[in-house]
Amino acid sequence: MRTAARKCRRGWLTMWDARASFARSVSARGSFSMRGLADKQIQAIEKVTRRRTVALSGAMLEKDLLVRDAVEIVCRAGSQIGAHIIFCGGTALSQAHGVIERMSEDADFRIVVPKAVTGQTAKRRFLSSIKAAIQKSLEDAGFPLDGEMKGRNGNEYIMGQFAYQSAFTASDGALRPHIKIEITAFAPISPIETKPLRTVLDRIGAPQKDPPPAPLVPVVSIADTVADKIVGYLRTGLGLHKKTRPPPRSSQWSASRTR
Repeated sequence: MRTAARKCRRGWLTMWDARASFARSVSARGSFSMRGLADKQIQAIEKVTRRRTVALSGAMLEKDLLVRDAVEIVCRAGSQIGAHIIFCGGTALSQAHGVIERMSEDADFRIVVPKAVTGQTAKRRFLSSIKAAIQKSLEDAGFPLDGEMKGRNGNEYIMGQFAYQSAFTASDGALRPHIKIEITAFAPISPIETKPLRTVLDRIGAPQKDPPPAPLVPVVSIADTVADKIVGYLRTGLGLHKKTRPPPRSSQWSASRTR
């Protein structure tokens, strides 16, 4: 048991040492300020964790807020270049639809390719421009790309991992030091909705006087998201994915109130 505990602690240190190393390399590029929370947000998280209002650590609540910021940035980046990028997945069920209570480490999106973009070459170029715009928008906002922005199948699948500045010491071995963004180019079947983004902290925090308006983003419907999740789980269960891994533990945490 002691050996297992040492290995677990070593894994945490390795992950967060990697974050520190990456932060130093980013700082070395020039006057780059990584995205982090404002003092007021940090104080709100500390207050919630002291009261043990939710079974989530400060690092998890912090990341939930920063994922919300990243979602808004990605959707806005699409609209600025005439692309329709739509928030979807389990994080959308929590932050946009409010039908589940959880935090997540990643954000999923769909791209609706305009009908005017015809042919594989034109489509690949269109999706490549979106990939570049998203990376630039996130990095301009303080989320530096960790590694490379990957594109597959003519950029119909895009994935990138973006770092952020944490004010909390991670006590969760499964919490990654970056936000994973995944984008797939296929249109939703159900009508697209526009929803405000609300984090776990928004839902359980004390009411604010004149709170700032929640950002509005286009979102895939609940029915479309659930159907997509079921198909994904079936494909995984049937072994149709070459590589599978369980979802991160932090995505499975419930934000239920402690009594």
